[in-house]
Amino acid sequence: MANSASRPGRPYWLTWGALALCAAAVWAVFGTARGFQFVLWDDDHNLQLNPHLGGVTWENLRWMFTDTAYSRRYFPLTWLGWNVEHDLFGLTAYSAHLGNIVFQLLNTIVVFFVIKTALRVWFGGKNPDNSLASTFACCVGTLVWALHPMRVESVAWASGRIYLQTGFFLFVATWCFLRALESSPGSPASRRWRWASAGALALSLLTYPLALSFVGVLLVLDWYLPARMRPAPAAPFARRAVAILCQDFPFILVTGAVLAVTLWARTNVTAAGWNPPVTLAQFGLAARFMQACYVWAYYVWKPLLPFHLSPYYTRLLDFSPGDWEFVISLLLVSAVSVLLFLRRARWPGLWLLWLCHLIVLAPVLGLTEHPHFTSDRYFFLASLAWSVGLAALLARARPQWLARGAAVAVVVFLGSLSVRQLKVWRDTESLGLHMITEMGEHPRRFDIYQRIATSLREDGRVEESNAYYLKFLAGDPHAADKALNQARKLEAEGQTREAFAQYLLASKLKPDLAEPPFRLGTILLADDHAAEALPYLRDAVRLEPGFADAQVTLGWAFNRCGQAPEAIPHFETALRLKPTDAAAHSGLAAALMAIGHPLEALPHLEEVARLYPDSPLAHFQLGQALLDGFARNADAAAQFEVVLKLQPDFPGAREALERTRR
Repeated sequence: MANSASRPGRPYWLTWGALALCAAAVWAVFGTARGFQFVLWDDDHNLQLNPHLGGVTWENLRWMFTDTAYSRRYFPLTWLGWNVEHDLFGLTAYSAHLGNIVFQLLNTIVVFFVIKTALRVWFGGKNPDNSLASTFACCVGTLVWALHPMRVESVAWASGRIYLQTGFFLFVATWCFLRALESSPGSPASRRWRWASAGALALSLLTYPLALSFVGVLLVLDWYLPARMRPAPAAPFARRAVAILCQDFPFILVTGAVLAVTLWARTNVTAAGWNPPVTLAQFGLAARFMQACYVWAYYVWKPLLPFHLSPYYTRLLDFSPGDWEFVISLLLVSAVSVLLFLRRARWPGLWLLWLCHLIVLAPVLGLTEHPHFTSDRYFFLASLAWSVGLAALLARARPQWLARGAAVAVVVFLGSLSVRQLKVWRDTESLGLHMITEMGEHPRRFDIYQRIATSLREDGRVEESNAYYLKFLAGDPHAADKALNQARKLEAEGQTREAFAQYLLASKLKPDLAEPPFRLGTILLADDHAAEALPYLRDAVRLEPGFADAQVTLGWAFNRCGQAPEAIPHFETALRLKPTDAAAHSGLAAALMAIGHPLEALPHLEEVARLYPDSPLAHFQLGQALLDGFARNADAAAQFEVVLKLQPDFPGAREALERTRR
C-alpha cells in the first residue's frame, strides 16, 4: 500500500479549485435559507421556547449533560452549540439558518476529502491522487452528496443543525479512519489516526446518536484488505476477528456508552410526558422486520427519484406487513443482499457499499418506534457511501467526456431541484401548505392547519389565522358542538363577548345550523347594533323558517332599523307558529303603529296585556295606544292605573294618567 508520505509532489491547485467550486455551489443553492424564519415544526420546542438556551452558564451546562427529559434523545453537544451561538449572535432565525449553511459548507469540504481518501484506499497506487480525472470524480461525488434535494431538510430547517453537526463530526471520524487504513498497520501514525477517529465519533454521538451503528462499518472496513477489499488470508478467522475487535475497542467502548445512555433515556420518558417505546404486542416482530426492509429499500430508490419530498411521510403510520410495498421491499433487499454476497469476489466495491448502506441505516429503521417516518434527514449519513461509489465509478468510466458531461448534467439537475425544494421551508405557512399538498386527504393534515394558524396569529395575521384554524377544527367532528356548548355557557355567565366568538366559530364549522347565527344576531341586537344583527338573523330564518324566536328577533331588528314594512311578515310568521308569543304581538303592534295602522295594532297590544297581566310595560303600551291613537281617555286611564298599581314609580305613567284627565 502506498504511504501518503511517499507520494511525489502534486498539483494542489486542482484540489483547491475543486473545493472552491463545491463551496460556491453549496452557497448558490442554499445561501438564501439564511433569511428563512423559524417554523412550527420542532423549532419552537428546540429553540424558541427552550428555557435552557440562554447562553453558556453553569446551570445550562449541567442541564445539557444530565437532562434526558426535555427530549427523547441525549444530545448535549447540540444544546452546547446553540448556547454558544446564543452568546455570539443571539440565536435568531437568521443566525440559526446561517449556521446551518456554514455547517453544510464544512461538511462539503470534509466529504470531499473523505471521497478523495477513499479512492486512494480503494485503488491504491493505480489511481493518481490529484489527476484531473480523480479530482473531477471527487468533485462530482461531493456535489451529488451536498446538493441532493434530500439535504434541503437538514440545511433549511433550523432544527436540522442536529444532523449537520452530527454529520460533520462523523465525516471527520470517517476521514481519520480512512487515513489510518492507508497508513502502515500498527504504526504510530495509524494509531494516532484511529484515536482521532474515535474522538470524532464520540463528538458525533454526543451531538446526536444517529451513528450508533457506525462501528459496524469500521469493523467491515477493517475486515477487508484496504487495497482491493478482499478477506485477508493471513490469519485464521477467529484470531483475525479478535484482533480487529481489540483494534477497534475504543470505537466499541464509545458507542456502547452512548447507546446505554440513549436506551435509558428512551425507555424512561413517561414521567416527562413522552410515549414509551412500543411493545411487541403493539408492534410485532413481523411488522418491525417488514418496516426495516421498507426503510432499507426506500433509501435506495428515493434518492434516485427525489420528487415529492416532505418532512412528513404518512406511509408508515398504519400498514400491514403484507402490503405490496413491503413485500417488494423484502424481495429487493433479500435479492440484492444474496446476489452481492455471492458475487462479492467479483464486485467487492458494491458488496461493501451495500453493507455500509444496511449498517448505517440501522438506527433509523424504527425498530423501537411506531409510527415511524422515512424522513429525508435520516439519509444524511448513509448517502456518503453512495457518493464514494459514484466517484469511484466516475474515475474509471469510459469514455471520460461522456461520463463527465452526464455527471455535470446530474449535478445541475439535483441543484435545481434543491433550489425549488428550498422555498418550501421559508416559513411555517409555506412548509405546512406543501406538507398538506403532499399528504393529500390524510387526517394528519388538520394538525398542520393548526400549526399554520398559530404561526399566522403570532405574526398578527389574525383573519388568515382564523381561516386556517377553522380548517383545523373541521378535522374534529364534534368541534361545532363543543364550540356551541361553550358559547351557551359563556352567555349564561354574562360573558357575551367571549360567547359571541364561540357562536361565530360554531357558525363557521356548522354553517347549516340556525342557532349560532340566531344567537349572534340576538347579542348584537341587545348591544344596540341592529343593522349588524340583520345578516345573522336573516341567515337563521333562511336555515330554519320554522324557528319562531328567530322570526321574532329578525322582526325587532327591522323595527330598530326603521324598516317596519320588512318586519311585519316575520312577526306574522312567528304568530302562525306560536300564536301566544307576546314578543311577536308586541313587535307586530309596533310595526303597524309605525306605518300608520293603529286600529290593526290595537288587538295585538290587548293580547300582550292579556298574556302578561302583571306586566307594567304591556299595560303602559296599551294605554299609550288607546290615548294617542284613539283618544279613548277613559280606557287609557284604566290601563295607566293598572301600571301604577303594579309599579308605582313606572317612568311616565303618572304623566300619562294626568293627560287622560285634561
